[in-house]
Amino acid sequence: MKNQVKSIIASLMLGTAVFANASNLSLEPGKKSFEAVAIQNKVKSMNLFIDKQKGSKLEIIIKDEEGNVLYEDIMGKNAQYYRTKLNRANLSNGNYYIELTDGLNNEVKKVELK
Repeated sequence: MKNQVKSIIASLMLGTAVFANASNLSLEPGKKSFEAVAIQNKVKSMNLFIDKQKGSKLEIIIKDEEGNVLYEDIMGKNAQYYRTKLNRANLSNGNYYIELTDGLNNEVKKVELK
């Protein structure tokens, strides 16, 4: 079940799902405590990279346009790096949303699959 959910999430992140350059992930003092980037691969998968500061949990949720949760995970307080490869083969074209929250900062990334 967890693998199927990851497959669906990865599909969400297809299309032009590049939020940033993976090399540009940097946490600066005084700014939000996390940065995220999703990179689409040619082999129907998506790499999700998240860097965060220690001290707070980070909730990761991927939803479809109807608000259905397709993927959910939590980075622990001491975790600083989250790296995962998601299978996007089972997702249909459309908009998907990656929600990130650490309790203080919230960010929603729209991903369009074509």
